[in-house]
Amino acid sequence: MASTPPTPNQGIMITLKYLDLFIWHWKWIGGCCFSIVLITALYTLTLEPVYIASTILRPSNVSDELANKLTMLAGRFGIPGASKKDSPQLLVLIIKSRDFIDLLAKKNFYSPKEKKWKTLPQIYGVVIENDSLLQSFELYNILKYAINAELDEITQTLTISVSANEPALAADIGNAVILELKNFTNQLSISKSHGDRLFIEARLLETHRQLKEAENKATTFREKNRKIGNSPQRQLDLDRLLREVKIQEEIFITLTREHEVAKIQENKQAYLLDVLERPRPPVVKSAPLRTKMVIMSGIIAFFIGIGSIIFFEYARHQRLHEILLTSRSISLALSKTKRIPIINKYL
Repeated sequence: MASTPPTPNQGIMITLKYLDLFIWHWKWIGGCCFSIVLITALYTLTLEPVYIASTILRPSNVSDELANKLTMLAGRFGIPGASKKDSPQLLVLIIKSRDFIDLLAKKNFYSPKEKKWKTLPQIYGVVIENDSLLQSFELYNILKYAINAELDEITQTLTISVSANEPALAADIGNAVILELKNFTNQLSISKSHGDRLFIEARLLETHRQLKEAENKATTFREKNRKIGNSPQRQLDLDRLLREVKIQEEIFITLTREHEVAKIQENKQAYLLDVLERPRPPVVKSAPLRTKMVIMSGIIAFFIGIGSIIFFEYARHQRLHEILLTSRSISLALSKTKRIPIINKYL
């Protein structure tokens, strides 16, 4: 048989019963709230402040050569078929990569609070003596969350947020991320053009040296042979020296043009990151939010106190119900043995 729902009067009586129960145990509820709030407040005092500095980047000037390299790089990160439009997504993966974080770990940052230069392992408290591999691994696990990169698919802008225990450190690390990201991507994009420029520069220096030697030889020959006269051999030697000077001049001019073209080409192939907003030292800390944590702990403690009272009251009623059922069972068993007078005497 289905149980009938309580009438409005019965519902009011049940509510009043529980209100009376809560009032009767107000000390327990107050004690739960006070103790949990106190523990939470003391715990928040042990937490270091967290400041977040943010920067906004927009990639541009992705050449075909760089697109091919990004495609190969994407394969390493598990992104098949990447193209130019996927370059911002690859930047997120580069920032989260182990190689990139190892580059950041080599830099030093000045702490205004402690007035000294510190490395990233010192800033994030993962200095492990005599075990650089373990230190690098622990630092990587921390920076994966301390340096956050989010991509806006619509605007194709990249927002990088850096967390640190000092405002200036958060901003400095953010600027270091921008610098290393530019260097990392430029190494991918201009490696061939950079090699061509260096080769032309070396040839230009060598040609300049050979041109000076040829000019010096021609000058020395003229000084020693001011009166060539009718000597065909000396005239032939002079023409040969002047011809060598002319050849070196033409080579030098050609290499100078090629050098300028190589520099322009290298600049065109450079992977440009437009910094729309540079990281600045935050004025307000992002965590811990002590007031919010204390208020939330008080609310949770209040409901814990009420819930525990309801639980214990329910357990008490269940226990009484079991005792009653047991007594009835015993009474029924004894009545069948015709000992009802004795039962009436002791019940």
